[in-house]
Formats: sequence, structure tokens, C-alpha cells
Amino acid sequence: MDLGEAVIVAGIGCRRNASAAQVLAAVDAALTKVARSRSDLSILATAEVKREEAGIVDAARTLSLGLVIVPMPAIEAQSRYVETRSATAEWRFGVPSIAEASARSAAGPAAEILLPRLVCGNVTCALAIGRP
Repeated sequence: MDLGEAVIVAGIGCRRNASAAQVLAAVDAALTKVARSRSDLSILATAEVKREEAGIVDAARTLSLGLVIVPMPAIEAQSRYVETRSATAEWRFGVPSIAEASARSAAGPAAEILLPRLVCGNVTCALAIGRP
């Protein structure tokens, strides 16, 4: 994949009221796992059920990145492709993943997962690369 045209998306899931610092710590941990840095990141993404989470919104602002809000039907459509499952996401929202499905959806139809869901305290982060 030509990285000049590609985007790297951090999909974010979290427990209610997670802070921006917690979101940023999860993003940094995920990027470190794949030998990348914040400057490689193109977009943050989350499911519409998390759109009001100030920690996610503030983290995107801190990183000077756009925040893609993924509709729940798009999250559900990604469910058969996710590599990891969250019992909490399944119980609360009826989907196996918020972070990974958000990353895949925002990265576009040719998305590849760089890092499946990484749990970091109250936040989950998954990284996808693709062309939106």
C-alpha cells in the first residue's frame, strides 16, 4: 500500500467519562506497539454511541486531528471482520467491537488492521490503515 495516499486511523472505545489523558495514553501505547508516532496518525474515529465522550473529543483536538463519528449500522457491518471482541461492547451495544470496527470503517473499504484492540485502562484503541 502506498503510504503517501494512505491514512492511519485510531479507533477509540472507552468507558464512560474517560479523560483525554487516558485516550491519549491508549493512542500512544497503540502507536508504540506498531513502531509509529502521533505524526503518522491521520484520524481518530469512534462509534456514534461515544460521540458525546469529552475525552475522545478533547484528544482529537489535542492531536489536531479530525474525529470521524461512525454510525452504528457501519459498526455492525464491520462486526464480522473484527479480530477481537469486547464483552462490554457486546452487552451494551450489541456489537463485538467499538475501537476496531470504528478504525476499519473510517479507514475505508480496503482497510487493513495494523493493531487489533489494545486495552489501556478505561480506553481501547485499534489502528487501521487504508484509503477512506
